[in-house]
Amino acid sequence: MKFLSSFSFIVSIAIVFGLIIGRIPYGNLIATLSLIGAMSISISNIPLKLKDFDGKKTAIALILNYFFLSSIIILFSLPFRTTPLFPGFIVMAAAPPAVAVLPLSKIAGGNEKLSLFSLVISYMAAMAIMPVLIYIVFLKMVNPLDLLKYVLILILLPIIISRFIIIKHSTDIINIFFFFVMFPIIGANRNFIFTDAETLFTISLMMAFRTILTGWIAKHAMEKRYGRKDAVSYSLFASFKNEGLVMILSASLFGEKAAIPAIIATIFEIAWVAILELKTRFSNRRMP
Repeated sequence: MKFLSSFSFIVSIAIVFGLIIGRIPYGNLIATLSLIGAMSISISNIPLKLKDFDGKKTAIALILNYFFLSSIIILFSLPFRTTPLFPGFIVMAAAPPAVAVLPLSKIAGGNEKLSLFSLVISYMAAMAIMPVLIYIVFLKMVNPLDLLKYVLILILLPIIISRFIIIKHSTDIINIFFFFVMFPIIGANRNFIFTDAETLFTISLMMAFRTILTGWIAKHAMEKRYGRKDAVSYSLFASFKNEGLVMILSASLFGEKAAIPAIIATIFEIAWVAILELKTRFSNRRMP
């Protein structure tokens, strides 16, 4: 049962299962309902209080996620603008940071209060930013009512549900939900993953830079001015997007292949978490 507490382990198993089993019936519906469950439980652990709120620091986190990271994602999307993968990059750029930023801040030794308020503000902003950016780029491809429906279902609905639930051992349950987010989407894209190695390699290089290098740059740029704890939180906002949300929204609006960039990004986000965690443990051991 201890394995259920490891997000990296559960997601890795989901990737393996998806590659072995392939497409399953009602996969997109299963993934959508699982994402709503995972986000609702994750957000339920976030107390929406104004104590210790720092507007300046929160604004920096928002800028890092929605301007610094999103600009890099949009830049990387340009070589794919005539392919089915392009919408996946744009949805990723428009997406808020991962809900997992909050627990990851604790794991990596970041500023949990900073991450908390930055996450809340980011999701409030996402309800406007996501539909506007996606609609501007895909004016003739997206029904604005469908786009608004998905944003309300996948962002606003979990926020509302979260206010009415209290669940013990939530980490294990969230990880199980994420298994059922990843597994069907990986399975639906198995043929592409196995047959287009060149494109997969190119996207992997991009996502490695987009995640690990952007996080490293943000961490070192902020550390001298704001200290290590704030810098760790900033590095997470500069490197993580809600890839589960991106996968569901991309596949629902633009087809299954549009979820590929988010699938690859998830792998490198897991690697970045592992790096931060190892650094934290090493630092703690060196402390007297």
